[in-house]
Amino acid sequence: MNNIVSVIIIIYNDENLIRRSVDSIIMQTYSNLEIILVTDGARDKCREICDDYARKDSRIKLVDGNLKGGSSEAKNLGLKIMTGDYVYILDGSDYVVDNLIEIALLNALESSADLVVFNYNKIDEYDNLLSPVRFNPAIYEIDDHNRLSYIINNLNQYRSRGWQVGNRLFKAEIIRKNNMCFWDNNLISTEDLGFSLNYTLYLSKISYIADVLYYYKVRKDSVRAQSPKEPRIKEATRLCRLIEDKVRTSFMDAKVKKKYLLLIFALMNDQLAKLHSYNYLESLSSLEDISCIEDKSSMNDKSFIEKSSMHDKSFIDK
Repeated sequence: MNNIVSVIIIIYNDENLIRRSVDSIIMQTYSNLEIILVTDGARDKCREICDDYARKDSRIKLVDGNLKGGSSEAKNLGLKIMTGDYVYILDGSDYVVDNLIEIALLNALESSADLVVFNYNKIDEYDNLLSPVRFNPAIYEIDDHNRLSYIINNLNQYRSRGWQVGNRLFKAEIIRKNNMCFWDNNLISTEDLGFSLNYTLYLSKISYIADVLYYYKVRKDSVRAQSPKEPRIKEATRLCRLIEDKVRTSFMDAKVKKKYLLLIFALMNDQLAKLHSYNYLESLSSLEDISCIEDKSSMNDKSFIEKSSMHDKSFIDK
């Protein structure tokens, strides 16, 4: 294998964690890497640490992010300058096993997959296991006939498994060809979901592998944990509008498009409703930017997903 893999690491005031994260990439068994460190407004010693890494390893490129741009803008800066055949994106507080790139890249090449998804562990600030996130090994051929069913059934699992980009190896050509980026910096809690959904609209094959390769650190001081709960309803609304724009150009059937959008809202609303006791439907109805939903009553139907005619059981990862 001689493919170049671009690894984008987002650094933001993670002085105590950055070395473990960057070291886990530098020490990869597959060495043909382009390592892009994006200092997303880092104010502590992170920039100094990154400078030191760049001096010692010629594979490292250092990019200064925008303090007000958020993690979406930081990731987009990395995507703009990457030159690799594949791309892996890692948050500076997380880390990976030393053969992640080798395993994921080999699988991508052997299976001709546009996306490789691998298992990961959620850990706390002290590296204690919070929950293992597991997918059954499988390869899915995706085309316009089954793409929507695949997306819907994976959205159904979003709450428990997530769509973090940290457990995915992407094909860079798809990102470049379709001018893909992380949407709206205000979508604090849903930016990875938006990017992954957008990417899924353009791929042809997905490979799931059983290896546990990534460790996702759940931090109490993260931006997501600190973000106000009620405004995240507006985040979900904006995300759905962005996805609606993409779906409009990808799928022709109006009924399918409406069902797709309503399903996203149902799932996002259910996720947000679990945060605290709050009447989200009432709050949604008060938003000005809600014209994209014609029938909000569908969102209050707990059996909405099961009743959807697009619910293809063959795509559920049991």
